[in-house]
Amino acid sequence: MGFRHFALSCTLAASLILIACSQDEPASTSNPPVADSAWDEALADRARLIDVLPETTLAYIRIPSLWGLISAPKPGALAPALGSEANRAVVEQLQHRVPEAMAIEFGALAPAMTLILDTLASPLEIAMVGDGPQPLEADLVIEARLDLTSTEEFNTLLTNLTGSEGVLRILEPATDEEPGQLLAGLFPIFYGFDAETQRVRLVGGMSAQVESYLESLEWDGAGDSRLRQMHERIDASGFGLMVWADGERLAPVLEQSLPPEQAAEIRDLGLLATDELAYGYGSSNGKARLSLIARGEGGPLWQFGLPEPGTSDFEANGEPDYAAGLLLPDSAWVERTWQALDPDAESNRAEIDQKLMELSGARLADWIDALAGRWLLLNDANGGYLVHEPARADAWGALLDRLATKFDIVRDAQTHRGQAVHRLSIPGMSLPIDLPEAQDPGQQAGQWIVQRLMAIGTHVYWLEEDGRRILANVPQILHDRLAYPGDTSVGDWLARAGLNPGQATLFGAVRADGAPQRNYYAYLSTLQALGDMLDTQVDLSPFPSARSLELADAGTVGLELSYTEQTIELGLAFENHPGDLFYSGGGGMAGIAVAGMLAAIAIPAYQDYTKRAMSSEFLNMAASAKLAIAEFYVSEGRLPNEEEAASFSQVFDSGPVRRIDYNARLLRLVIQLGPEAGFGDNASLELVPVLQNGMVVRWRCASTSIEDTALPAQCRP
Repeated sequence: MGFRHFALSCTLAASLILIACSQDEPASTSNPPVADSAWDEALADRARLIDVLPETTLAYIRIPSLWGLISAPKPGALAPALGSEANRAVVEQLQHRVPEAMAIEFGALAPAMTLILDTLASPLEIAMVGDGPQPLEADLVIEARLDLTSTEEFNTLLTNLTGSEGVLRILEPATDEEPGQLLAGLFPIFYGFDAETQRVRLVGGMSAQVESYLESLEWDGAGDSRLRQMHERIDASGFGLMVWADGERLAPVLEQSLPPEQAAEIRDLGLLATDELAYGYGSSNGKARLSLIARGEGGPLWQFGLPEPGTSDFEANGEPDYAAGLLLPDSAWVERTWQALDPDAESNRAEIDQKLMELSGARLADWIDALAGRWLLLNDANGGYLVHEPARADAWGALLDRLATKFDIVRDAQTHRGQAVHRLSIPGMSLPIDLPEAQDPGQQAGQWIVQRLMAIGTHVYWLEEDGRRILANVPQILHDRLAYPGDTSVGDWLARAGLNPGQATLFGAVRADGAPQRNYYAYLSTLQALGDMLDTQVDLSPFPSARSLELADAGTVGLELSYTEQTIELGLAFENHPGDLFYSGGGGMAGIAVAGMLAAIAIPAYQDYTKRAMSSEFLNMAASAKLAIAEFYVSEGRLPNEEEAASFSQVFDSGPVRRIDYNARLLRLVIQLGPEAGFGDNASLELVPVLQNGMVVRWRCASTSIEDTALPAQCRP
């Protein structure tokens, strides 16, 4: 099939889409390599530049390679499968087929496309490094691993990608001993290739010198920099997408580039006080993760974050089916924030307090403090219930006391297994007694039904446990809680789901039964589909089955939003590794991505199939002409001449085939197609007889006006 279809699918699969240095490397803080892995890092290596970048780094971008993103093993449920010899062999097979596909489809552009989809054997890392007052004077550092074996081979690649008159020119080729020099417009770039590690590094910029490149080889990555800390949180695997910026140093450049009014606006909001900003899509702690993180201080944006609640030590009975949480502030935080944002906060609050006292007998602060703290919504072996970890232990009871003086509520308790199970019943609403009198039985029945429905009250049951309040809508859930107490840390379960509940303001995770197995088999199907697209047969038989791999019975999908103490974070955590987003069977975004990818593969393939079927039918319409010419050759010992050619012509009044003629000069049948054939104007198929032993043994077909992908297999080169 055409490579444009392959490129579309790869873009979806890499999404994104939408894919060892020459000096001694420090010990990496990234996720450890997968044990007992047969994966060859020459197929796809992780990012390495980030391990050595100095503290003076201003910005960092990591663009993933296709094979590293979807196929390289990473810590997680699918690590044994992706680390298998079978996976390595199939990926190597697909990679070897890519250059041939590039050459067929792209011609002069084939080297560039091959570089992106085959030669690039690691993420492409780009960093701005400099300690001067002007960030624009910083050096631009680029590094990647390439499937090349020598400096000379890399110089040849550069020559193929550049030209003497292009924007990028080679001034001095690199050698094994000395760096080379390029010119990008007016900016010098110095580069070198390490044949042992297969890594190229380029250092350029307005003030770049050869010393800049040589100094970069001495970087050792000493210290736990903010960049590497963020790397651990967003994509510790080193295979995914990541963007990071030092906001403190880059903010002045941003401010100078904005109109004064707009700059003042974002300064007042606190955006220019952002210390660092990062986003990415990768793998961390055994989970695929999509993250956006910002940190700063100063300005309203950073002043009103909630205090970090810390990790809950609450235990569920068995692993939860789902767990969600919400952190609510106390009245002191609300008052402080209100005062900062509203000059009339005190008078407005007093007005609200007066109305609330009239309606409920409690002030706004009473309501806020009674609900303040962390709320958990859980479903475990005992059922579904709420857990309240209060910020103020006495506020709940105080609010109920106030409400009891105003409303006819019922509060009581029963003892079960030696512990009080409390009940709160709030009566339903009564309809006004002066409703119009019902005129017929139907209206009377309707009024009665409405009155009875409105009479349904609210009933809440709860028990106190280690300073927490566990609430349910029926007491039996609490009875089971007392009989079957917690044995599984919810905080640990959420952490295994890829979340940070000790910091999150809002979070949730859901158990996904069978996700690892579905993801594994969907991945194998993807490899098979890529093989079909590249016209190479993929043998899936050597891959182990999900049961032989002992994959987990379930996975998780989670979300978290944090707004706490100078940090804003939004994170989505998926099961296994980054490829889950594209071939997970769990539904949601992953399901949509799967549908998109399958459509990108299946629809173009089906379109090509239908076109091939049509062109095969057109060939069949020439069967009588082929037979007549073959019989003529057997009887006359030669092919028809120009005078005799007309007797072999066929003309069609309608349909996609206009006429079939024998061209005696070129010795071939020519099938002329009309626009309704779907191949444009003046499209044609040509059939050339192959002569052997005094007879026509077969016909060779071709076309100069129809794409190869639309031709039957026997017509393609």
